[in-house]
Formats: sequence, C-alpha cells, structure tokens
Amino acid sequence: MAAAGEESPGFSVSVAKVRHNIRVTKLITDSIRPAKKTDPHWVTLTNLDRLHGHYYTPVILYYPYEEGRCLGEVAQKLKESLAEALVAFYPLAGRVVQNENELAKLHCNDAGALFTEAYVDCVLDDLKAQLGYHPLPELNGMAAADLPDEDRNFTAQGTGLAALVIQLTHFSCGGISLAFNWHHKVGDGSAGFYFLKCWCAIAGGKPISPFPVHDRSLVQPRDPPQVLLDITNTVKIFDPSPSPKQPADDPQQIAVIHLKQEFVEKLKTEASKDGGAPFTAHECVSAHLWKLVTNLRSHIGRQDVHLSAIVDGRRKLGLPPGFFSNAVAATCSTMSADDLLSRPLSYVAGIVRGAIRQVGDENYRSTVDWVHLQGDANVGVFGPQMVMSKDLIIVSWALPMYELDFGWGRPGFAMRNSLNYPDLDGIIYTLPTAPGHGKLLALMHLPQSLTSKLLANPSLLASDFQC
Repeated sequence: MAAAGEESPGFSVSVAKVRHNIRVTKLITDSIRPAKKTDPHWVTLTNLDRLHGHYYTPVILYYPYEEGRCLGEVAQKLKESLAEALVAFYPLAGRVVQNENELAKLHCNDAGALFTEAYVDCVLDDLKAQLGYHPLPELNGMAAADLPDEDRNFTAQGTGLAALVIQLTHFSCGGISLAFNWHHKVGDGSAGFYFLKCWCAIAGGKPISPFPVHDRSLVQPRDPPQVLLDITNTVKIFDPSPSPKQPADDPQQIAVIHLKQEFVEKLKTEASKDGGAPFTAHECVSAHLWKLVTNLRSHIGRQDVHLSAIVDGRRKLGLPPGFFSNAVAATCSTMSADDLLSRPLSYVAGIVRGAIRQVGDENYRSTVDWVHLQGDANVGVFGPQMVMSKDLIIVSWALPMYELDFGWGRPGFAMRNSLNYPDLDGIIYTLPTAPGHGKLLALMHLPQSLTSKLLANPSLLASDFQC
C-alpha cells in the first residue's frame, strides 16, 4: 500500500511506492518498423534537443475492461497502426547514438520501436483501490526492452538507444495498460503527445493533420551567435560524472497530490483578491506549491529561492504546425525565502506570471546560441547533478492525455509514469485528472524527510486560506 495522508474536501495527499509486488509475465517483445521503408540517414540534433540527456519521457494509460474487446486483436491492431504511424514519424523508429567525444545524433534507420506484450495476474480496479493509480514503472516496458531503469540517464554508445519503447499489459480482469517511453532528445512532451494523437487517428482509419515536420535545421544558432539575455539560471553545464545515488537515510519519493476543482478555484479567488486580470490555474498552483515546498524545506532569511517553469516556444520561434522535435526553454522566478513566505498568494502568482510572459523569441534564440558556444560540453535544463535542495522546476503537462482513443474508448486514467530518481529532487509535474476526478494532479519529487512532513500535516496545503 502507498502511504496516505488525510483527505480534505479540497485535496488528498499520498506517496507513491518505489516498487510494487506485481508479477509481470513478459509474453513477447517485437521491433515494430515503419510499414514503408525510410532511406537511412543521420540527423543532427538541435541545440534545444541537446538540453535533454539520455532519458525517456514515461507515460502510462489505463483502459478498463470493455465487453467484446479481444485482447489478441488489441495487440495486433496496435502493432499494425504503429507501423503505419512510424511512416510519418520515422525518427521514432530510429536510434539515438552518442559515441565517445561526439555529440549525440539521431540515426533514422528503421531499427524499430520496441513493443512488449505482457500479462499481470491482477485486477485493474484492485490496483486503483490500493494505489490510487500511482505511477507504476514495473509496467513501463523498459526492462523488457533490456533498458533497466536503475539510472535515469542511459548510455547511448554503440548502436544507440531506441527512440520509442512501448508495453501493452493485459490484466486478469480484461483491462489493459499502455505505457509509452520516448527518448527526450527526439521530442518533448508536446511532440510525444502529438505523435500519440496521430497514432490514434491512424488506428481509427482517419488522416493525420497537420503532417509532422522533421526539418530540425529550422532551429539554428545565429551567425554570429549572440547571447543577449542572462539565461544562467535556466541552462547549465553539467559535470559528466555519474548521477547521484539515493541517500539511504533520506530517499527520494513522489508525493501524489490530487487537487479538486473547488480547491483550485479557491486558489484562483485568493490570488485575484487584489484585482487585475484573473490568474490561470497553472499560475496559482505554481505559486502555491513554491510557497509550500519552501516552507517544507524550512528556508528562512534573505536566501534566494528559485522557481523555474518550462515554456513551449513553437509559436514564439515561428515554427510550423507539426514541428516534431524539442522546442522548450525555461524561465526563472527569484525571491528571498522570507519574502516568498510572507507575501500573499496574489503577489507570488504575479511574479510567476511575469516570468512566464516575459519569455519571448529572444529567450529561445539566446539559449540556442549559448548552447552552440559551449562546444561539445554536456549542457541541459535537467541534468545528472541537478539536485536542487532550494529550488523548484514546475512542468505543466497540460496535454491531451484523455483524448487517446485507439479504438476502444478513452483511458480511465492517465499518468506520467515517474520513478524516484535522486536527480529529480525539486521537480514537480502537474497533470490533468480523469474527468470527474478533480482538477489537477501534482507529482512532487522530494526527499522522504519532506514528504513525511506533508503526510503528517496535509493542512499545510491550505496554508494560504481556510479550506
């Protein structure tokens, strides 16, 4: 069982387990190649692709039992439609390669997406009752694809890393889960979900629109490169040493927080008390969680604390619809700990809004040029040594997770299938919840010492108002 805190009318708090007692039986792993051959070629990754290491973006979808659904036909339909989808999205059938003293490249060679079919002797509803649909990395398909996930950053030497890893898991009740993992150097969250929506369209016999654009030369440094903005708080050079290990006395955990509609509306009302344009849910929740985690960390005094947010730059860079790659950069808000904790939510939400709205074309172009000027250095927004201790990164997954219908309806629940890697300390993902099950879900990667404080006193979540 996952540890759970109290539940209020506005929210619930629990902690995801690291591993679960679920026995997974692997049935078969196939390489699904495009239905039409791609001319083999190498793709130079953009400077925005370079900001991400050799790790994967993990997603899991749960589909409850549906009468008349044949599990054998489900697997066959998924494989056939995936082969068709990979014709348009051929980079996902390739391999990401980075040999010694070289920058990473994408080899579009039709090696294939890795697709595993598995079985668990478990009832989907029981899993929901026990875990509240927490992340379930046992079903991600990475181990079945010979990519054990003890370390978030993989080695891409030799033939490289598969760009896409999938697992279809059959439950004894007839329910299924679908797990997807795409290499982050190939595409960001928007790109990944764009592919999944197009795959769903193909599975339903519909055309895809817009058609993907794979021209990565659209993101180029200027000649000469010019870093016109200070971006030192949003991109870094990382030491190539191994990732940090889990501290035995304070391991990393994932606090799973369900924020109900009425709770988010109260946040928005509280933040808008001083007048002005109403704040968005993302602005309010980001400001509120920044104050919450700073309080949990017991930061005081004039020490600066930072909040970074990830912002999509496709429109700001003038990229065409369907651009399939990475196109995100980070923004950073800074306040002293005392100021952050003493100021009302409206003030902090204004700081967050201002930082996000100030991100323009020049932020991305300065980032692209800065990466170019670092040569072959290991750069990134998420890196193996980014244990933040006093800072936060909030990533909004306002993505179409509940629109993914492969022919048997939409998922009953969708989740970022996160693991407790130590270098994710201080990263929070906010996701939509299932229709009728609240407003937002927050996955907060924090040390056990902090999640224990929140479980012991969940009313800290309502510290900005009486909930």
